[in-house]
Amino acid sequence: MKKTFTPEEKSKHFQDLRMRWAATKELSKDEQIQRAFLHSGLTVSINGFTWIYQQMQEQGLAGLPVIDAKTFDGWKHSGFKVKKGEKSTLSGIVWVSVDGKLSAEDGEKKEKHCYPKSYHLFHVSQVEPINN
Repeated sequence: MKKTFTPEEKSKHFQDLRMRWAATKELSKDEQIQRAFLHSGLTVSINGFTWIYQQMQEQGLAGLPVIDAKTFDGWKHSGFKVKKGEKSTLSGIVWVSVDGKLSAEDGEKKEKHCYPKSYHLFHVSQVEPINN
């Protein structure tokens, strides 16, 4: 059963994601992370790369984001399956753009805004080839 959240819980969740993202943007200025990013040859944002890379470092997981950390479906499309019982320990973040809505009070359209949405990732150590 899907859990529902109160507006206060949602607000706190988004606030926490925004704070973590701001810290990640600051960390992405680190020379070591920039070198790793440049050598990876990836075409993702350095902030998104750093977001996942930082989690991998904290958990002692080797490798680079996008190569060694993918979604459930990402691994499936790469010919792997997540091992039975494994839980996601990494998360990525994507910013979703939302068009403004008409205000009920004055009928004016509110400005467009973005909100962070997280998604789950699995490390290469949590997968095996589909043939097994």
